[in-house]
Amino acid sequence: MGATRPDENSYKDVRNQLMDLLSESDCTKWFDYGTEQDMLWHRRAGALLMEREGFAANPENVFLTSGAQNALMAALLAVCTHGDAVGADPLTYPGLKGAASALGIRLIPLPYNGEDINFTALAATCQKMLIKALYLMPQNQNPTTRTMSSATKQALAKFADAHQLSIIEDASYNLLTTRPASPIASLLPSQTFFIAGLSKGIAPGLRLAYMAIPPRYHEAITTALYTMSITVSPLMSELAARLLVSGAAWKTLAMHQQETIARSQLTKKYLGPFLTDADDACIFRWLRLPDNCAYSGSAFEQLALQNGVQVYAAERFVLGDSSPENAVRLAITAPANRSELEKGLKILQNMLHKLQNNP
Repeated sequence: MGATRPDENSYKDVRNQLMDLLSESDCTKWFDYGTEQDMLWHRRAGALLMEREGFAANPENVFLTSGAQNALMAALLAVCTHGDAVGADPLTYPGLKGAASALGIRLIPLPYNGEDINFTALAATCQKMLIKALYLMPQNQNPTTRTMSSATKQALAKFADAHQLSIIEDASYNLLTTRPASPIASLLPSQTFFIAGLSKGIAPGLRLAYMAIPPRYHEAITTALYTMSITVSPLMSELAARLLVSGAAWKTLAMHQQETIARSQLTKKYLGPFLTDADDACIFRWLRLPDNCAYSGSAFEQLALQNGVQVYAAERFVLGDSSPENAVRLAITAPANRSELEKGLKILQNMLHKLQNNP
């Protein structure tokens, strides 16, 4: 239950679409570099995905990338130079940490009052640290599963506009929800990079994401993406476009959601008292260790691994050298089937009960 991925049993429509594509007489053209005409059609398919997620993007501003991590690197390269600072949640996506380290970008934890951002403190932090952008995952935040309120999104858009901050909005988990919400990009498109990936909701093997960008960054993003990967796979981008336009992607997504909801109920059955609130279609869970437990998240991760279960500790996600809460993330759709998941959940339940009774 380490890395987040959708269940592997919901790929029937993806396979059928790929087989249809490969059966066409001219399919070998997809093994070459793509044409501008092909890319325009693929961008339109990406805009269709974003429309489903609540953001009406102009296809001319939509770029294809080799996954969300590729998009994140390109956005950072476009907005920042070596030594610049980016604000992010105190517990955040580890890929951001790796990208920032490689590019010489400082990551600054956003100040919070409970569940809400402290905008007064953030204003002071921006002035002191010269923050250039904010990285945010408003829907199903990784790793905490938190979803940002509409009021906070509006306040963030207003704040970013006033302070001329770019926003990098990672929508990797937006498809995995029973409660769709409008993204920040819909409030501030002129300053927001909106990353809509397919890895978590459709299939990670597509290695494809779409990024809508502010128009003034066209040249910078084009250069960054070409430098990193020249182009995305034409075969995969054509397959993804057909999945999106035909509606097969939504059938795959519905199957993923159905399986995830079933696994979510199973997870709550065994670990309910230790879990934070989350959307039932979110493919991971945030598990807080008992209050009287002397184990850190990292120590519990090692103990779980010794017992045959892989989980990821809060320490993997924390910014800076602060001490995170004693918690771990569970990827509930990573096990091959529900029986395997249940086996792991029983092991974790037994471990937690022992820690409660013998802290």
